[in-house]
Amino acid sequence: MKTNLVLTIAVQLAIFGCRPKVSGDLIFSNVNVIDVIEGVTIENQDVVIDGNQINTIIPHGQAKLYSDQLIEGDGKFLIPGLWDMHMHLRARKLEKEQYKDELAEENKDLLSLHVVNGITSVHEMGGDLTDLLLEWRGSIRSGELLGPNLYLTGPKIEGKDPIFAGSYSVETESDIDSIISLLMGWKVDGIKIMDGSFEPEALFEVIKACKQAGLKSYAHLFIATSPLEASNSHLSGLAHMINLVPAAALQYDLSLREMRAKQINNPGHPAYTTYLNSLYDRINDGILREIIQTYADNETALISTYNVVRSQSTTRAKHIQTLKYVGPGIRKSVLDRFERTKRMPSVALHLIERNFDFNNKVLQLLPESNAKLLIGTDSGFGNLAPGLSYHYELDAMGSQGVRPSYLLKAATYNAAEFMGKHDLEGSVTIGKIADLVLLNKNPLQSIRNTQAINGVVRNGKFLDRNMLDQILQSLANKYEAN
Repeated sequence: MKTNLVLTIAVQLAIFGCRPKVSGDLIFSNVNVIDVIEGVTIENQDVVIDGNQINTIIPHGQAKLYSDQLIEGDGKFLIPGLWDMHMHLRARKLEKEQYKDELAEENKDLLSLHVVNGITSVHEMGGDLTDLLLEWRGSIRSGELLGPNLYLTGPKIEGKDPIFAGSYSVETESDIDSIISLLMGWKVDGIKIMDGSFEPEALFEVIKACKQAGLKSYAHLFIATSPLEASNSHLSGLAHMINLVPAAALQYDLSLREMRAKQINNPGHPAYTTYLNSLYDRINDGILREIIQTYADNETALISTYNVVRSQSTTRAKHIQTLKYVGPGIRKSVLDRFERTKRMPSVALHLIERNFDFNNKVLQLLPESNAKLLIGTDSGFGNLAPGLSYHYELDAMGSQGVRPSYLLKAATYNAAEFMGKHDLEGSVTIGKIADLVLLNKNPLQSIRNTQAINGVVRNGKFLDRNMLDQILQSLANKYEAN
């Protein structure tokens, strides 16, 4: 029907020389559409939205436009909504920390903060608020709550004696089946696996069980599990690019478990720092290239989380500016982590820079391999405030010479395709859901231009810059006293 409408317009112009009328609930007139798949700008288009769907895209001037919401797009750029594929909504990070009821509301407020920053889909990667997340997901879908499309893993899965808050413990094969059955009952979109207390073979069995159940599997691998074997076991996504370090160094050392047991598994401890430095010393660029190609061949995605560690040292100041929009509990958790980083010895801070250098190597090798990059910030309690941190993530990678078109595709279409939603989301295309971002500057010229947000369309509803600023001001006022 939509194709017929475009054809009808063309026929009327050709035969009668007149412009037909086109109406819609929301129309962007004379806007430049960014084709994120091909990485090109399609200039001077009229984009017509009915309900929550893109109905028509035609060259400007071919039709007379009628809408109660006719948005002038001259000099502006329309992109699909952004996806954060690794973020957290949680009241605590570690199991030993105290749960606080007031942090539930603070986390709920983070949902609108994503949308204000053009992030219309997120993948929550595990925590201790699963019951509330299921409730919020329903409220978002019904339109009662402003928030992004919320994809969930539910609680993380760990081995014996879980480290992270809310995790499920897997100690036997029957535990795997029962936990996966429970999570599938909640209609989760994937499962997050932490290898800290797992034996590698048990972890690989969880990945295989996810594959058999038709669930995405994501793994946060420390240093005792081979990321190469994880990919060969049908892992869907590696939670952090930096998790490739031990494979590139040809080293998987179970002695790290002993370090954890002795409470010395932090970057400030000399034994831990020495061990990690030895890994970086042994990284082989040729092996790293082969590993990334294997990830491409196995269709195991790499999630960036490129900036989260470095943000706590060299780029700390600008992240602190984002905290005025979050509640006092989450704000304190982020500032506490910044303070811990400041107190680290210089050798540990140097390790953060080596982490950054390694991620840069991965970034340079990804395009040639066709491995799928997804953008994730690891934002949330104990890490970063969401929203602007996503744009800082993109900007940090762009500053290393990564093409804006490559990053923009990773931030949009790659994620939709990875989640099996590319027929409905991920590009500005007729028939797709209207989750869109209107920019004042062209993001193909500089990825930093994703920050120049003029408005956001969430499920067909347009939030102009004034409305976005009102939401931000409301959050700032709510938490100003703290």
